[in-house]
Amino acid sequence: SRRRHTRFTSDWSSDVCSSDLLAQQFCSEAVIVRSSAQAEDGPENSMAGRYETVSNVPANPIELSDAIRRVFSSYVRDGSAQNPKDQVLVQTMLTDVLMSGVLFTYDLNTGAPYYVINYDDETGRTDTVTSGGAYSNRTLVVHRGAIDAVRSERFRELLGATLELERATDD
Repeated sequence: SRRRHTRFTSDWSSDVCSSDLLAQQFCSEAVIVRSSAQAEDGPENSMAGRYETVSNVPANPIELSDAIRRVFSSYVRDGSAQNPKDQVLVQTMLTDVLMSGVLFTYDLNTGAPYYVINYDDETGRTDTVTSGGAYSNRTLVVHRGAIDAVRSERFRELLGATLELERATDD
C-alpha cells in the first residue's frame, strides 16, 4: 500500500481529528505518531528517542487525537519551552520489518570517515536502536574508501543509497 503521512504543528486543533479527516486519510490502517521537534537533532546533537512515539495507533479520531497530544506533551515534560515550529508526524505503521536502524556518515566520536550503521535485524521492530532500551543492537563500521569490500548485498544497497543521497545534497 502507498505510505502516507501528515504533519501537525503545536497549534493543531483536535477538530481535525473529530471531523474524521485524519482517520479517513489512513482508513483502517494502524499509524505511528512520531516526534519532529526542532531541538531533536542538529549539527551539535542527536536526541533520537528523547521524545514520545506512539506506535500501532488505530486510525480513529479519539485515539489519534490522544496520541498526538501525548507526543506534543513530551516536548515540555523536562521543563523546556515548546518551539512553535515543533511538529508531530503521523505515518502509516510499517509491518513485516526486516531491518531498522540508524546510519551515521562519520564516526560521531572522532569525525573519522566511516559509515557507522547501528541496526536491528532480529526483532522486527523499528524502535529498538533509537529507544535507548535494553536491546543490544548490532553495529557495522565501514571506511568510506572500502565500500566495495562490503559483502552483504543489503548493506551494499544501503550504502549505495546513502552515497546517492550525499551526492544529491552535496554532502
